[in-house]
Amino acid sequence: SIYVSRHNADGTLDETYGEGGIAYLKVNPLIYMNCAFDADFDEDGYLYIAGNTFDMINNTAFVICLDENGSEKEDYGDNGYAVTEYGGGVVYEAIDVDAQGRAVVAGYINDQILVTRYNAKGNLDKTFGEEGTVVYTFGEKTNSNAFDVEVLDNGRILVAGFVIEDTGEGYYIFNSCVLRLKSNGDLDNTFGDGGTLFLYAGEYDGYATSISIQPDGKYIIAGHDELLSNTPDMPRSESYVARVNTNGTVDKTFGDNGFVKIEPFEGDGCVNYCRSILSAADGQIFGSLYSYNFSNHASRAYVFNLDVDGKLPQLLQSYFAPVKGLYQLLKNAEDSGIFDKLNSNLM
Repeated sequence: SIYVSRHNADGTLDETYGEGGIAYLKVNPLIYMNCAFDADFDEDGYLYIAGNTFDMINNTAFVICLDENGSEKEDYGDNGYAVTEYGGGVVYEAIDVDAQGRAVVAGYINDQILVTRYNAKGNLDKTFGEEGTVVYTFGEKTNSNAFDVEVLDNGRILVAGFVIEDTGEGYYIFNSCVLRLKSNGDLDNTFGDGGTLFLYAGEYDGYATSISIQPDGKYIIAGHDELLSNTPDMPRSESYVARVNTNGTVDKTFGDNGFVKIEPFEGDGCVNYCRSILSAADGQIFGSLYSYNFSNHASRAYVFNLDVDGKLPQLLQSYFAPVKGLYQLLKNAEDSGIFDKLNSNLM
């Protein structure tokens, strides 16, 4: 089952929500695997959840809409559930709701980037793509996947993920990519190369996993890239944060030539995955990442803080909490207004 919980300011369950603070949901009660991957609020406080079911053969993708009490919104889709059967392997990884109450979801179908838009009633928006859906292919580049989606104020849509490129030399490369779409689902040719930017963030494979928009309109992209490991069968990766101009070029005034690299666990067998990024009202950047060491099985989750241009705040002794400087990081977050932004999203 899928569950959504709401908590009071002190961390206790808000028992006015759902059943004792938790709303339990199941898109298809006959299928044991009902998965939720992302959620977003609209301007009226309704919560939209994107995910999929799996019956060992095909996936069915869905968006669920809940009211402020954790109950399904009856006039959305079929009693709160907008379910789409694609007849193949489909996953909704991310969702963003625009100012018109339209849910835009991104993920993949049959190993190609998929973007779908639902109207405010939970029906496929036929003004978007082909009957509400667009699948993006990349010629010689093979498979692809989207991990995050963001609707811009002008109605255009940003999508972050990766594309797998066949080098023709017996191996494949995963490239971090950012797509910008017009409101109708077409690629925006004024962005990058025909609507697509490949970041080439590191030495080898790269994955773009999160998007946030700075107050000046520039795009913050986070993800991770693979590094050279000198130990057989031992991976190594670092997280990255990049800033992209609105024309689809990397902003080289940010960090080190456009990128900030973060590797709290260093060395062969150490992986560092950035999971989310958020730009505050004053431009400060806050993110989360997960690190794991395959050699000793140590793991740790971090929150990190960068200033508007990708530099380490002067008073913070480390990028990371809980390594050092947790109090100062939280103080920076409070001063930036990010908690007010999060609270307004949760109202």
